Amino acid sequence: MNCNVVKDLMPLLIDDCCSEESAKLVKDHIEKCEECRKEYAEMTSAENAITYPAKAPEKLGSINVLKASVFQSLALFVSFAIITLGVALEAKTPAGHLNGFWLFALIIPAAAFLLSLANLYFIKSYPTKRTFMSGSVLITLFFAAAAFVWGLVHYGAFTGINVFAAVPRSVLCMGIGIVLTAAACILAAMLSSVYAKSLGKE
Repeated sequence: MNCNVVKDLMPLLIDDCCSEESAKLVKDHIEKCEECRKEYAEMTSAENAITYPAKAPEKLGSINVLKASVFQSLALFVSFAIITLGVALEAKTPAGHLNGFWLFALIIPAAAFLLSLANLYFIKSYPTKRTFMSGSVLITLFFAAAAFVWGLVHYGAFTGINVFAAVPRSVLCMGIGIVLTAAACILAAMLSSVYAKSLGKE
């Protein structure tokens, strides 16, 4: 076989892209031809020296997008359900010792968590998953704190105007609300982590 033909077939042999018959002919020729044998050795050593780029990250599969949407929808539904329950319970106690209780103990933590869900739409603006989680927690804390201040002013917790202003009752309502707000912050961080992971954000 002609050396030029063999040299043309060598890359195919190295890439294992030629037929068995062609491969046998090339190998037989290489054994007999010193020049072609050197050429083949150089080509195989060059092939081994090639460093291929790291495999590109796989594109986000539709299943991950679906998971993220399910997480988000479920969180929205649960938040709305809790807020609706809290409003219904608060409406049944327009006065008396439970007036304002459900606002602090249920509505505010759930509403703060619900508002933190808006952060999910801005996940691309966060450089890392950790900063995204921190953002969700801070949003929850901010809205909860603002709502607590509004609630205290609205219900006159420090004015002594109504029954709710009694210190023990205020401490009880605020205490429950703070505990549930802390739970909402933890839930916001967990949800953000799962959401970010499902979208492939590290």
